Amino acid sequence: MNEVYSYIYSLATVATAAGIVTALAPDGGQLKKYVKYVASLCVLVMLALPAQNMIAALSDGVGEVVAALGSDYSAGETAGDADELVLAQTKANIEKTLALLLSAKLDCDEESVSVKVTLDTSDKKAVKINKVSARAPAVCKTVGIEIWLAEQTGCAAGNVVVEWVSSEI
Repeated sequence: MNEVYSYIYSLATVATAAGIVTALAPDGGQLKKYVKYVASLCVLVMLALPAQNMIAALSDGVGEVVAALGSDYSAGETAGDADELVLAQTKANIEKTLALLLSAKLDCDEESVSVKVTLDTSDKKAVKINKVSARAPAVCKTVGIEIWLAEQTGCAAGNVVVEWVSSEI
């Protein structure tokens, strides 16, 4: 109900402002006609705002329905299953991003670097990285990379292990 009062107040304000501007316009020439035209357009826009809001609300509702129909979750899945899916995707994203960062830092191929993380999921709202295990080519070996990975992930430096793999097999 508050929205209706707000709309009526805005409409009255625009109509009053349009009346004042029209009254203050000089009588001679074409200017008065253009001022009336612009003032009328402003009032018309204010009248059309509720229709625009209804269309936006309908499109939001349709978008929610389409999203619900298009989701790949079955009706039998619970919120816990969804949480597990989100955590699994989060872990995969962290591992992929760390692998890209590490390959850029070591200046080696992205395919030759792999990263595995262990997450602390006891608090679903604040997931923490407990351990980082990385594999990288021995030719790209850099001193202090464990410390750098610990700084990037926020986990203890003792929980970061980098295995330097030789390309010779």
